[in-house]
Amino acid sequence: MTSTKPYHPLGLPKGSVRALLALSCFYTVIVLLLQDRLADVKVFWELWLANYVMLGYYFANRQHTPPPSEGPQPEEAAEQEAAPLSLPKGSVRWLIILGFVGTAGYFIYQWTTGGRSPLQHRAFFPMLSLGGFFLGRLVNAITSNIPTKTPSSIWKLILNGKAILGLIAASTLPITLIFGIEFPLVIQLQRFSLVYIVFYFGSR
Repeated sequence: MTSTKPYHPLGLPKGSVRALLALSCFYTVIVLLLQDRLADVKVFWELWLANYVMLGYYFANRQHTPPPSEGPQPEEAAEQEAAPLSLPKGSVRWLIILGFVGTAGYFIYQWTTGGRSPLQHRAFFPMLSLGGFFLGRLVNAITSNIPTKTPSSIWKLILNGKAILGLIAASTLPITLIFGIEFPLVIQLQRFSLVYIVFYFGSR
């Protein structure tokens, strides 16, 4: 019987190349942050944007990978498809999460013992925005099993409140940036808005 098993790039398990790209981009960003080289690397913010796109896509794609269908299947499809790089399921995501946690822990220790305000460090906002994304993924993992067709009143309140905050954050950015509105703490408000938007996408 002719095998119908799909072929993936380089003959590796599905998602392996994307996993390598995501790991490469993410850890390049992390190392540059640890080296405090944001100002030296001219393409850092382009790399940062690419990192966000890849992380968002990779986490969402891997989370929603459908399980093997039930019932009789061809012999070739009976075996569950291997995870990326033939590692245990979730390994790549955990490598990324643990890399972030370890780096965040290092920075927190450095900032608290160095007598320097975290806000003065160039890595603070990039780490804060990444933290918003991973916090959103954590919230998504915790709440993914809550039924959405018949949610409770409390759950509706939480969902609506989160959405309203997201819309406020999304309105704050164009109003303050496009129209050049200045007031005390406007930069902090803009940064909070960005972090919350990233959190919202991560949590969905």
